[in-house]
Amino acid sequence: MNIKIKIKIKIKIKIKIKIKIKIKIKIKIKIKIKIKIKIKIKISGKIIFALTHLCVPANKIFAD
Repeated sequence: MNIKIKIKIKIKIKIKIKIKIKIKIKIKIKIKIKIKIKIKIKISGKIIFALTHLCVPANKIFAD
Protein backbone atom coordinates (compact mmCIF):
# COMPACT_ATOMS: atom_id res chain seq x y z
CA MET A 1 0.00 0.00 0.00
CA ASN A 2 1.74 3.09 -1.23
CA ILE A 3 -0.85 5.86 -1.02
CA LYS A 4 0.21 9.30 0.09
CA ILE A 5 -2.39 12.01 0.48
CA LYS A 6 -1.36 15.45 1.65
CA ILE A 7 -4.00 18.12 2.09
CA LYS A 8 -3.02 21.57 3.23
CA ILE A 9 -5.75 24.15 3.68
CA LYS A 10 -4.90 27.65 4.76
CA ILE A 11 -7.71 30.15 5.20
CA LYS A 12 -6.95 33.69 6.21
CA ILE A 13 -9.85 36.05 6.68
CA LYS A 14 -9.28 39.67 7.61
CA ILE A 15 -12.30 41.88 8.12
CA LYS A 16 -11.90 45.53 8.94
CA ILE A 17 -15.01 47.61 9.51
CA LYS A 18 -14.75 51.31 10.24
CA ILE A 19 -17.92 53.25 10.88
CA LYS A 20 -17.84 56.99 11.45
CA ILE A 21 -21.10 58.71 12.27
CA LYS A 22 -21.31 62.44 11.94
CA ILE A 23 -23.77 64.58 10.05
CA LYS A 24 -22.34 62.58 7.16
CA ILE A 25 -22.08 58.80 7.42
CA LYS A 26 -18.88 57.16 6.27
CA ILE A 27 -18.65 53.39 6.13
CA LYS A 28 -15.45 51.62 5.21
CA ILE A 29 -15.43 47.86 4.86
CA LYS A 30 -12.30 45.98 3.96
CA ILE A 31 -12.49 42.22 3.47
CA LYS A 32 -9.44 40.17 2.64
CA ILE A 33 -9.84 36.46 2.05
CA LYS A 34 -6.90 34.25 1.23
CA ILE A 35 -7.51 30.58 0.57
CA LYS A 36 -4.66 28.24 -0.22
CA ILE A 37 -5.45 24.62 -0.95
CA LYS A 38 -2.70 22.16 -1.72
CA ILE A 39 -3.63 18.57 -2.47
CA LYS A 40 -0.99 16.01 -3.30
CA ILE A 41 -2.06 12.48 -4.12
CA LYS A 42 0.47 9.81 -4.96
CA ILE A 43 -0.70 6.32 -5.84
CA SER A 44 1.68 3.64 -6.99
CA GLY A 45 0.92 1.96 -10.32
CA LYS A 46 0.89 -1.48 -8.71
CA ILE A 47 -2.26 -0.78 -6.69
CA ILE A 48 -4.10 0.55 -9.75
CA PHE A 49 -3.08 -2.53 -11.73
CA ALA A 50 -4.14 -4.84 -8.89
CA LEU A 51 -7.55 -3.18 -8.55
CA THR A 52 -8.27 -3.33 -12.30
CA HIS A 53 -7.03 -6.93 -12.37
CA LEU A 54 -9.41 -7.91 -9.57
CA CYS A 55 -12.37 -6.08 -11.14
CA VAL A 56 -12.27 -8.11 -14.36
CA PRO A 57 -12.82 -11.58 -12.79
CA ALA A 58 -15.51 -10.14 -10.51
CA ASN A 59 -17.40 -8.83 -13.55
CA LYS A 60 -17.13 -12.23 -15.21
CA ILE A 61 -18.51 -13.95 -12.11
CA PHE A 62 -21.48 -11.57 -11.89
CA ALA A 63 -22.09 -11.89 -15.63
CA ASP A 64 -22.48 -15.66 -15.28
